[in-house]
Amino acid sequence: MKQRICKRCGRCCRVTPPSLLEDDIVLFREHELDYGYVYTIRAGEVVWDNLEDRLITSSFELLKFKESEEGYCIFYKHEEKSCMIYDIRPIQCRAFFCTDPGEFYKIFERPKLTRYHLFKDSNIMRLIEEHEKKCNHDLLDKMIKQIEQDGEAAVKNVLSILRYDHELRLAVKTKLNIPEEYMDLIFGRPLSKSIEYYGFKLQREGNTFTLTLSPVPPKAPA
Repeated sequence: MKQRICKRCGRCCRVTPPSLLEDDIVLFREHELDYGYVYTIRAGEVVWDNLEDRLITSSFELLKFKESEEGYCIFYKHEEKSCMIYDIRPIQCRAFFCTDPGEFYKIFERPKLTRYHLFKDSNIMRLIEEHEKKCNHDLLDKMIKQIEQDGEAAVKNVLSILRYDHELRLAVKTKLNIPEEYMDLIFGRPLSKSIEYYGFKLQREGNTFTLTLSPVPPKAPA
């Protein structure tokens, strides 16, 4: 069997941060990796599929490492082309090989790590479940598609869900003293970011929320 040799090109770390599997929970329980490095892609969210090279709607929840300002995995050291947590890197990182994605495909089918594995605090779980009821992506998608038909009334509905998403994060951060960098793990990315993939942009001035057209939709998270 031909041995696979990594050329340390860094492509796997630059293209997209890894998504985490159930067995990766040891990163947090044994190695005490901080939750602030991770965010949630929720079911129904628009994402970029690097394997298919196209936008898709995620049918399940994923936890991923955050990206650096350059769009690389947050643990990738670009100049050195090395990983800051290489010895304890996630399973997906261990399986991925640029020229032979076969093992990666097999690994990706394994059970995913979710927020429900990480959070045992009943108060946080209740907040997550309440947020999912009122701010899920299927509901957002339905509301946005109603704008063309219902106009201003539909816009008000969209702004209502965006306001709730924003204010809940703020309340959890201030009242429960939970670090701001944990919010994208607990509640997923802000809906104010999600609407940009529909061609809209949220503008906030004090307590006033306004929906405007966005000229260039950003790239969805991978």
